[in-house]
Amino acid sequence: MKTNILERRDFGDQGTFGRMIVSGWDKILFSGELPWHDNKTNISCVPTAEWCLAHGFCLPEGLYHLKMRYSGHLGWCYWLKDVPGRSWCLVHPATYMGDEALGFRTQLRGCIALGYNLGLMEGQKAVLRSRPAVVNFMNYMKREPFMLRIIDAETSSA
Repeated sequence: MKTNILERRDFGDQGTFGRMIVSGWDKILFSGELPWHDNKTNISCVPTAEWCLAHGFCLPEGLYHLKMRYSGHLGWCYWLKDVPGRSWCLVHPATYMGDEALGFRTQLRGCIALGYNLGLMEGQKAVLRSRPAVVNFMNYMKREPFMLRIIDAETSSA
């Protein structure tokens, strides 16, 4: 089973941003997640952990198993299995992942967005060209399960 790496690099109220290195693929995808909000459902990254709270990340560093799952709202997505305290952490297209309480837009509720670029949309940090990136990623992966290692670029030697 392939192992891909999600490396977080940029953290703030407009989102948590990084890159996904896909095993054997020559493309690098960029990622976006919500900021940390005490693991509150639909507005926070997950799960509650001292490390997560200290660094402002959605999921603590570690290895996660992903497989395809159907969402009535989003269609077929990759699903992160066995995330403590959550049941629907998905990888799907999205542009915005900011803190709504501070006036930023978001299209995430605890999931991970992928795109081909990071940039600004209407003055907010954003994941760009998300839908084609997610579709191409799922096709490259042949919709088969895989492992995802999530790391913090600040503390990792990877």
